[in-house]
Amino acid sequence: MEPHLAYLCLLIPHTTQMLTLFFQDFVFTAIATVNRLQENIQWWYMSCDKCHKLATKETKNYYCKSCSIYPKKVTPRYRVRLQISDHTSTTSCTLFDEEAARLLNTSASKLLDTQDGKSEEVPKIIQQLCGRRLIFRFKLNDNNLTFGTQNYAVKRTFVPDDRLEMLYLDNKAEEELMDDEVDIVLMKKQNMPDTKSQNNKVSSGKLSCEQVPVKEEPHDSTG
Repeated sequence: MEPHLAYLCLLIPHTTQMLTLFFQDFVFTAIATVNRLQENIQWWYMSCDKCHKLATKETKNYYCKSCSIYPKKVTPRYRVRLQISDHTSTTSCTLFDEEAARLLNTSASKLLDTQDGKSEEVPKIIQQLCGRRLIFRFKLNDNNLTFGTQNYAVKRTFVPDDRLEMLYLDNKAEEELMDDEVDIVLMKKQNMPDTKSQNNKVSSGKLSCEQVPVKEEPHDSTG
């Protein structure tokens, strides 16, 4: 239904810096299956409430390097790294807080509360993403476009609709069957002469039309 992962992996390393400037918000969509969670990468991080970036713990307080402050409040946010694939290629992507919370139907804070202090362990609800087939909409950043980095931020996920996919394939097939080349292939298969090009030619003389007899209507005697 959408471009395959192989197309994404081949396209990005060859994208020029000029293209990076042109595509300020480059979005790519593909259907893929979640193979596994990336190992040794924590599924959440503590964020600064001001900028939502990483806040690291220093003694008793958290420090935000981006803001150069000790934020008054910090909040756990999702950062789930997945390995995904389709029949053409394999790559990795990251689910961030808003989309992960929508997909899992719970916040990172609430999920941590169910972990009984085992914050490093991956919750079962996240593990159950493995094996799921989803439509991924990626938002490509400068690293993807300029350096070909194959870790893509997931902007949105959708559950594939088999009925809509079949409708799309039917429409695509109808479009292709409208092509004149299909007529030529079918005529060759049936050993028929190619008259299309002849029919498309317009002679310089007068056009002749076949005379079709028309039955005359009787005259109205009352007229």
